[in-house]
Amino acid sequence: MNLKHRILQILTSSDDHLLLENELAIEEIEFVPKIVANKTQFFETVQKTQPEVVITDYQHPGYNAIEALAESKLAFPDVIFIVFTQSISELDAVECIKAGVSNIVNVDQVSSVPMIILETLKFQQAKLEKKQIEEQLAKEREILAISLASIGEAIISIDLSGKVVLFNRAAEELTGFSKQDAEGEVLQKVFRLLDEKTNKLIEDPLSHLLEIEEKSQKNLPTKRPVLLTNENTRILISGKITPILVDQKKHIGYVIVFDDVTQKELMAAQSLLSSKMESIGQLAAGIAHEINTPIQYLGDNLNYINHTIEVLEEIDQKQFDLIKLVAQQKKFQKDVEDIVELRKKKRVDHFYSEGPVAVKESLEGIERVRKIVLAIREFSHSTVRENLLSDINKGILTTITISRNEWKYCADLETDLDPNLPMVWCRIDELNQVLLNMIVNATHAIKEKQKNSTPEKGKITIKTTHTDERVFITITDTGCGIPDEIVGRIFDPFFTTKEVGKGTGQGLSLAHNIIVNNHHGMIHVQSIINVGTTFTIELPIKQQEID
Repeated sequence: MNLKHRILQILTSSDDHLLLENELAIEEIEFVPKIVANKTQFFETVQKTQPEVVITDYQHPGYNAIEALAESKLAFPDVIFIVFTQSISELDAVECIKAGVSNIVNVDQVSSVPMIILETLKFQQAKLEKKQIEEQLAKEREILAISLASIGEAIISIDLSGKVVLFNRAAEELTGFSKQDAEGEVLQKVFRLLDEKTNKLIEDPLSHLLEIEEKSQKNLPTKRPVLLTNENTRILISGKITPILVDQKKHIGYVIVFDDVTQKELMAAQSLLSSKMESIGQLAAGIAHEINTPIQYLGDNLNYINHTIEVLEEIDQKQFDLIKLVAQQKKFQKDVEDIVELRKKKRVDHFYSEGPVAVKESLEGIERVRKIVLAIREFSHSTVRENLLSDINKGILTTITISRNEWKYCADLETDLDPNLPMVWCRIDELNQVLLNMIVNATHAIKEKQKNSTPEKGKITIKTTHTDERVFITITDTGCGIPDEIVGRIFDPFFTTKEVGKGTGQGLSLAHNIIVNNHHGMIHVQSIINVGTTFTIELPIKQQEID
């Protein structure tokens, strides 16, 4: 057999060990025999040879195997100890096993020692291999954990019962739940999806994601899931759910990979809105170009008619005075009376009094059309995507003009604009979008109040003020107000209190994004139920560079 295992036999002068040596020699098991005088030499011998197996007497002069083993095990925990003895008490045998002795062999069982050594070594090898595998798995788990932690996307793994088994750092950051709170918990407790129609939590987010995944694979239209974080913040997510298969057959769970696309979607919505406004601007420019000439013709013609009326009235008056003189001659009296009657019948005097009024009103109407077209053109005109020195007051007046049809039937709109308001570096087209949204929201709030309580006309007030460094815009309405429980959420993306189909929840979140992120400003809200709401926009006069 000639096995090369490192086997150390620590001997006393007992003849029994000669028997053991013979048995080992018969099986061609190589070993190193050593005689030691004390416990210190025992340990030094083990330390020097570093054996796999130590075969020793139980009792040595001045010490026993347990005492020697205790010190040796501290330095070499994997060494196999076999006690070879003529006799040992049951109590001592128990203590040996507790101390880590693998086997106790009686002298009369010496022939079994080689087999015990081989089996013990085999067991030890298996133990070591298991340990190595466990250490390797531990390393792989550590690498996996580090890898998952470094991945930017959030990852949640669940078993078939729906319990979370893995929750990476990105998942912690997006959901607001810790790894400790999540792992072992059911998915719906830490991965809370909202139903956009009911604004309530979805009871089975797993089925919801699987349904979205199925529709996506069939190229059917789907909506982004809305995730409600632990802080009750809404974020829009994009992700994928994949089944976990063992050996490509056994299904043991799912992996959910997702990411926050709120800002991406908001930017897309803003870009789409800007694109629409650009199209409207181009259309308005075309309309303005097409109607400017006829408006000019109409204006010029009406001015000509107005002038003609003045001239005709002057001539007619002189002629009528002449007719009155002629009427003094009796032979022309009847003719004159006919002329007077005809003038009355044809309402000549009314023409001279009301004609100029009609012409004036027509000219005012034409001027109003011109201003509306110009306002639409200015409001929706696409600008270069950079800061421009802009007149905020002018932007407000332009926005009021184009939104007039929205508010004129339910509210009066008043302005208190600071005449000394400084020019502001900003993207005026984006600010106009914010102002329009605020005016429309104010109008809807007033209509809601009128529907539920009073039919009296509401009021919208827009005011501007400034300090040395900032410009302030306040939009106040006398509408229904915003409940306290949701006032802190109105700027959350895709949050809306409007009926399904009447609001996307993007308006105020886009406004917040434009003011805070694009212009480094602030937006505040104060509201009292059935009294009204005030939005305050703060803008720095000197803007930082807008990305």
